[in-house]
Amino acid sequence: MKTNAFLRILFVATALLLPFAYAAYLWPALPDRVPVHFGADGQPDGFGRKSELLVAPTILMAVGFAVYLLLRNLRRVDPKQNAGGEMVRKLADGLLVFLSVLAVYIVHSAKAGETGKLLFVCIGLFFAWLGNVMHS
Repeated sequence: MKTNAFLRILFVATALLLPFAYAAYLWPALPDRVPVHFGADGQPDGFGRKSELLVAPTILMAVGFAVYLLLRNLRRVDPKQNAGGEMVRKLADGLLVFLSVLAVYIVHSAKAGETGKLLFVCIGLFFAWLGNVMHS
């Protein structure tokens, strides 16, 4: 039981810290003015300081962690104690991983200067995974 709890904490910490570690890795190579908003065509249409780049990953990881905690503890707040099974635990894990990948992609796209098509691939894979998890 202690091993599972340790692995769970390690998984959550890795998913939460990965975007910030990637941003720290890219930080010296980023220009002072980076794209912070992209249009539907994938081209940047809003620019800001380098420090503004960390706002979106911070918000994503905060929301992701809050939803993760809610889903993992759903059984404790449910009055009938029948909510939150294996599917909800998988949903919590998958959502945290998806938001972490999305935050890493936001930092990467600021470095690359465009979003490309990989964002749509990530979203499509997430929805395919959701359909697989929620099949019943």
